[in-house]
Parts: sequence; C-alpha cells; structure tokens
Amino acid sequence: MRKVLFLLLALGAVSALVAYQIYNKPHRHAEGKPYVSIHAHELYDLFTADENQANENFLDKVIQVNGTIAEISLNQDDRQVILLQSNDPLFGISCTLEKTDRKISKGDVIHVKGICKGYLSDVVLTDCVIINP
Repeated sequence: MRKVLFLLLALGAVSALVAYQIYNKPHRHAEGKPYVSIHAHELYDLFTADENQANENFLDKVIQVNGTIAEISLNQDDRQVILLQSNDPLFGISCTLEKTDRKISKGDVIHVKGICKGYLSDVVLTDCVIINP
C-alpha cells in the first residue's frame, strides 16, 4: 500500500513538473535565417495546388515572403495583420506582425519573415517581422 501511494505521488510530481515546463516554454520568434524565401503568389499557389505537400514543406518553419500589401487590419489582440496579394482576388498571405515599428500602407511591396501555420483560405504566418530586402 505504501509503495503504491509513493508511486502515485512521484507520478503526480513528475506530471506537474512536465506541465509547468510546457506552460513556461519560451515563445518562438521568427529570428535567424529563414527556411526559404518565396514570393506571396508562389506560396499561395503551392498551398492551393497541394496543401499536404505544402504543409510538409513549410508548416512551423520560418519563411520569408515578399509581396504587395492588399489589406491592413487589427486582430482581436490589437496586433496588426497584413494581407499580401496572391493570384486569388479574395485570399492571400495573412501575416500577423510581432510589433509595428514601421509605417506601411496598402500597395507597398514588403518582405516579411514569419512562422508558417498552414492554410485556412489564406496562408497564415504568425510572429512576423518586416525586414529590409
């Protein structure tokens, strides 16, 4: 009985420690060298042609995308989101910016580096930073 109780307490302590470490895991940023540099039109076309293959190539990787700003908005967390134009008139590359330290306008051609999160009508990049080409 005593061994079982000790085992349960040890298991509970280990589980709590693992949960604490996962919860306090540092936030990932789009710093360093990107996995690939690609134009917004090309990235969108790759996802619409074969989403599974594109996910295999780009999902959770830091990628650099260049393109023209079609739209600028704020999300529910008051973070700026830019939509880069694609070949589709309604959808494109949605980039949620890490911080807004540069003035941008609709129609600007920019280079953005961010973490690819997949395809949901738009190709979604998070934790993005605008970089100088």
